[in-house]
Amino acid sequence: MGRANPIFFVWGNMESKLKSYSGLPVMAVASAATLIAALAVWKSHGLASALFGAVTALDYRVILFLNRFAHRSWTLDTFVYVVDSNPFATAPLLMAVWWGWFKDRDLVVQRRAREILVHGILGTYLVLVLTRMVAFVLPYRARPLHNPGLSFVLPYSSDPRLLLGWSSMPSDHAILWFALAMAVFYLSRRVGIFLFVYVSLTLCLARIYLGIHYPSDIVVGGLIGAGMAALSQVDLVRKTLAEQPLRWLERAPGLFYAGMFIVTCPMLSGFGSVQDLQSFVHASLKAVLQRL
Repeated sequence: MGRANPIFFVWGNMESKLKSYSGLPVMAVASAATLIAALAVWKSHGLASALFGAVTALDYRVILFLNRFAHRSWTLDTFVYVVDSNPFATAPLLMAVWWGWFKDRDLVVQRRAREILVHGILGTYLVLVLTRMVAFVLPYRARPLHNPGLSFVLPYSSDPRLLLGWSSMPSDHAILWFALAMAVFYLSRRVGIFLFVYVSLTLCLARIYLGIHYPSDIVVGGLIGAGMAALSQVDLVRKTLAEQPLRWLERAPGLFYAGMFIVTCPMLSGFGSVQDLQSFVHASLKAVLQRL
C-alpha cells in the first residue's frame, strides 16, 4: 500500500475536529492549516516552483501575443485605453448593483438582497486593504510594461511610469469587478453571468493589453473577489457585516445614501482617486522619515 497523501491526512484530522465544533473561525483556521500543509508538501517536492514557472511562461505568451498589436493603430490603442480608464466602462457594474438594490418589493427578499450587496461592497474594501498589506510582504512582481525581460511595446496613450513600484499580483481591479459581479449573480444569474462575461472581455482584457497586469494577476484577483462575495451565502458572515449599515439605513436613509455615494464613487474609477491619495501619503511619509 502506498504512502498516504499528507494533504488528505491533515484535512481528515481537521474534518473530524470540525464535527465537534461550529462557527466560521474554526472553519477558517482549518482551511488555513490545510493550505499551509499543501504548500509545504508542494515546496518539499519542488512542485511550487514548477507550477509558478508554468504560470509565468503562460503569462508571457499571452502578453507577447497581445503586444504584437500594440503601437500599430492609434485608434485601437486609444480605444483600449479609454475602456480601462473611463468610468463609463465600469458603470454597468454599479448600475447592476443599484438595480439589485431596488428590484424586489418583498421586504424579506429585499432585505437579503441588500445584505448581499452591502457585504459585497464593504467586503471588497476590507479584502483590498488585506491584499495590499500582503502584497508588500510578498516578493515584488514587476508589471509587464516595467518588465525588461519582455521588451514590452507601449501602446499609444500609455504612461510608462504608471503604477511604478506597485507589485502586480494580485489585481485590485479584478477583486473589485468580480466581487460585484458575484454579488449580483446571487440576485440574478442572468445579469451576473452577463457581468462576468463583460468584465472578462473588456475591462480585464484591457488591463492585460496595456501591460498593467499578467493574466494570472487577473485570475488570482478574480478568485479572491468572487470568493469574498461567495461568503455572503454564510448567514453569519453576511449579517455581521451588513447589520449595522442597514440599521443606519432605517434610522437615517438620507445620510446612508450619501455615505453609499461616497463609498461607491471610487469604484467607478477603479479606486484611482484612492490610489492617488495613497501614493501622496506614502511619498509624504517617506520624505518626512528621510529628514528625521
